[in-house]
Amino acid sequence: DFDLTAFKVETIRLKGGAASFNVKLGEPETVTSVFVEAGVAEVDVEIPSTAGCRITVESGLSSKEFEGFVKQPDGTYTTNNFNSTAKRILISLKGGLSQFEVGRY
Repeated sequence: DFDLTAFKVETIRLKGGAASFNVKLGEPETVTSVFVEAGVAEVDVEIPSTAGCRITVESGLSSKEFEGFVKQPDGTYTTNNFNSTAKRILISLKGGLSQFEVGRY
C-alpha cells in the first residue's frame, strides 16, 4: 500500500511476481509516469480526477477495469481531459494473469 498523495512524484516502478499493489497518487507537477510489471498480481491505482491520464496495457489473461476512461483506436485508454491539461499521469501496465484497476478520486 502506497499513499503518495502528499508527494510530487515523477516516476514509479513496481515489479512483482505474485503480489498486490495499491497506489494512490497526488496531483502531478506536470507528468507522472507509472510502470507496472507483474506476473500474478492485483494492481489498484487511484489518481486525482483533475489530472489527465493515459493507460497502456500489455497483458495475457488479465482483467482490467478503467471506469471513466475511453478506449482509443490505438488500444490505449484516456480520460476526457487528457489532451486539455498539462498535468498528466501516464500508466504502463504489463502482466500475465493480473487484475488491473485504475480509478479516479
